[in-house]
Amino acid sequence: MEAITIHPDYQQSMLRDGLSHLLGDLDGSVFDAILPRLEWVKVDGGEVIFEEGAIGDELFIVVSGRLRASVRGGH
Repeated sequence: MEAITIHPDYQQSMLRDGLSHLLGDLDGSVFDAILPRLEWVKVDGGEVIFEEGAIGDELFIVVSGRLRASVRGGH
């Protein structure tokens, strides 16, 4: 994954829209608390962002594109 920088107003607009679909309307103070904890990344096709069985401590929000989940030894 590669950290990226987009125009901050555009990022905030994308984030507000995405989070409102997941969580409903957010209070401005909640949004302001979330914002500094974010890292915007670009993920290339085929790149693994986490492995099956890994203990996660991150939340990924896809703002453009799609993800695919696969199982080890799966089809």
